[in-house]
Amino acid sequence: MKKILNKIIYATAAAMPLSVLAINPTAGIPDALTAGGSITAKAPAAIADTLFNWFLALAGVAAVAGVVYGGILYAVSGGDETKVTKAKQVVLYGIIAGIVIILAYGLVSFLTGILTGGKEIGVPTFN
Repeated sequence: MKKILNKIIYATAAAMPLSVLAINPTAGIPDALTAGGSITAKAPAAIADTLFNWFLALAGVAAVAGVVYGGILYAVSGGDETKVTKAKQVVLYGIIAGIVIILAYGLVSFLTGILTGGKEIGVPTFN
């Protein structure tokens, strides 16, 4: 049961970014890297920002999956105190991971705003 649940969680986490690419295949790719674009001085910063956002998205999915996994462990613990304690720890670590991810995003956004003078660094958005 545990192996099947782990495979479902990993498959869901791996497929999540693909649903975004199905909407717009060039989403998250800086204009300098698309057909006809020229590489500019802003391209490395845009690439780094895009990669960081993808990493945070995957980490967020992992944090939510951890909370869900801990909830499932708690539900199937059957009152066994060691299993309940482990489930509570997994949920707590998932929540802490989510908080750290949100703080990391805020810190990077704040520092990017300071370093670029409040200007966007060229990451395309959905219009």
